[in-house]
Amino acid sequence: MDHNFDTLRHVLANFRLEGIRSGNVTRLKGGLSGSDVWQVESPWGSFCLKCMPEGFSVQRITAIHQAVTWRRDAGMKCLVGYCQATSGQTFVEHDGRIWELQMWAKGEEPLPPYTNWQKTGMFQAVARFHRILQDTPHDRSQLAKSEGVSVRLDMLRTWRKHRLQELDPRLASYEHPRRKELLSIILFAFQEYQHLLEPLLEEVGRHEYLVDQCIGDPRPENFRFENHQISALIDLGSMRRDNIALDISRLASEVSFQTPVDWQFTWDCIEVIRPLKEAEKHLAHVLDAANVVLTGLKWVQWLLLDGYSFQNEELVDARLHHLCYRLREIDQHPAWK
Repeated sequence: MDHNFDTLRHVLANFRLEGIRSGNVTRLKGGLSGSDVWQVESPWGSFCLKCMPEGFSVQRITAIHQAVTWRRDAGMKCLVGYCQATSGQTFVEHDGRIWELQMWAKGEEPLPPYTNWQKTGMFQAVARFHRILQDTPHDRSQLAKSEGVSVRLDMLRTWRKHRLQELDPRLASYEHPRRKELLSIILFAFQEYQHLLEPLLEEVGRHEYLVDQCIGDPRPENFRFENHQISALIDLGSMRRDNIALDISRLASEVSFQTPVDWQFTWDCIEVIRPLKEAEKHLAHVLDAANVVLTGLKWVQWLLLDGYSFQNEELVDARLHHLCYRLREIDQHPAWK
């Protein structure tokens, strides 16, 4: 969605940033979540203005901001705080969307291939996120089933029963040869591995795990480094309640740039901060296998069925290539063992 500068000026004024000129507001190349992001330069410093995707609720933004604030107050300063609006809230509702404002995060984004110290820093930041509120008045962890498992199981069954038959004519007429090849790999892999994956999801779905707020989609591009230390962890709009295995499975895949996931390295990094049970490690394996087999179906939906286009086409291609690399290695996945 395009927003004119009058909209941005109104939102910024609600965050007490008055008199900002259009030349001091730069729209950034966004990710793939549907959010819009701007860098704002002002006499008071540099800020990040974010417009959340359509349908993002007040309840959800409130829960995210509360979870971040509690962790910052407990000492996790790499989480960037949210600016208060004139309403007293840390967000603004305007133009049918929800907006948030933060100070610009310090540090540099890590670039692949990631070093061991970068991967260690990212894993341990995730572990601190899950550990820092333990045994405090703000500890909201509880035993519960993994919602991420049930979501993936529903997705698997829905695609098998209702959507695969729609795809052959769409794929045949798709006019992007390289992506067409990658989408074909994704669809073939789903048909090959769905019957292996389904009973694994059913099995882990019967158990309860320690559940708390998760980052939801931790990726290397959401971390910043300064002097070989994590300086910021940003873009927490995907936060949801689940077990730490949800975050581990996503990040372990993302940092394995054109190499197999090093699960022992992953466990060693995490457990310096947050001990893991064997059931949680198994859950991480199963969730990762599900991510590899199922995540590509979202791209099939967006590109073939919905005909979406994206601002950041390079990021789309990078995600597809990474998924297909993981799919070529899927036979060796520890979840099957």
